[in-house]
Amino acid sequence: MDVCKAWQQFALKNITVEISDGEYFVLLGPTGAGKTLLLETIAGFHRLDSGKILFGSRDVTAVPPEKRGFGYVPQNCLLFPNMTVRKNVEFGLRMRGQSEADRKSKVDETLALFGLEHLADRMPAMLSAGEKQKTTLARVLAIKPTLILLDEPLGSIDASMRLELRDELKRVHRDLHVTIIHVTHDQMEAFSLAERVAIIRDGQITQVGEPKQIITNPKDEPTARLLGYENIYEAKLSQRLKGMSVAAVGMFAVKVGGIIESESCKIGLRPEDVMISRERPNSDILNVASGLIVDYVDLGPIIALDVDAGLPVRTIVTKRQFLEMQLGQAEQVWVSFAPEAVKVFE
Repeated sequence: MDVCKAWQQFALKNITVEISDGEYFVLLGPTGAGKTLLLETIAGFHRLDSGKILFGSRDVTAVPPEKRGFGYVPQNCLLFPNMTVRKNVEFGLRMRGQSEADRKSKVDETLALFGLEHLADRMPAMLSAGEKQKTTLARVLAIKPTLILLDEPLGSIDASMRLELRDELKRVHRDLHVTIIHVTHDQMEAFSLAERVAIIRDGQITQVGEPKQIITNPKDEPTARLLGYENIYEAKLSQRLKGMSVAAVGMFAVKVGGIIESESCKIGLRPEDVMISRERPNSDILNVASGLIVDYVDLGPIIALDVDAGLPVRTIVTKRQFLEMQLGQAEQVWVSFAPEAVKVFE
């Protein structure tokens, strides 16, 4: 509650957020937002300047890290290089003085949970990055922590292993119902895992909510840009209609779902909400404009297109659509989007 912590040239400022027991909670923000500092502060690695950290009814603000009962996974895997996978997973249990029989039972259970049984006798140098991260997670879970803190756990592994480990995290959370706080800068990672998301920027929590709520109603422009709203424009209110507004963006009148309260604002649109066609859409409901493709970027299964329609518009099509429609630079197209897809920011 009201957590403040100055660190070098940075500071966490009056952070208050409540996390439910058993919740998968994600802190999402750009590099330098304060995500890791907040996670380390919760873990107990930094003494607060002011505020409190409560875990249930327990005030852990002054409790040493090793006595909080939390499990912490840093950005870079920190396995003991001279210990096998089994010995690494067992380490925390051994430090807690558990019997050999109990250690063996819990290690076997945890290795099976992550499908690591066949790697039990390997040394860390013989593991892939994904296998190292799984081992790190297994070592944390073996001690049965009351809270798991994950700092960019998928950041250092390749795309295919990232998907696999993401599914592992979802399954582990579902099976064990343990509370998890997960830090990331990747919106896809955040929204595929989180039950709730907190946006953190410049050491402050700016928005908290369920993934769908956050992504469909970003509070401000920086949050919108973080969430993939690449089409953002200065706008002036022209007209309020029943359940709809019209905003002027340059020479264009853009229909916006809902009522715009202020005379001047910013509006935004995600590229995937912009449709593209060769012929003018026959609709009085959609926002429609013609333009020329000025550039495109091949992103593998999808293509990002930049269209000059009197204002810059970015849209996304599948590679199949791109080829079938014979799209390319200087090709004339129509772009359209629904009023409900246009969001208004503070």
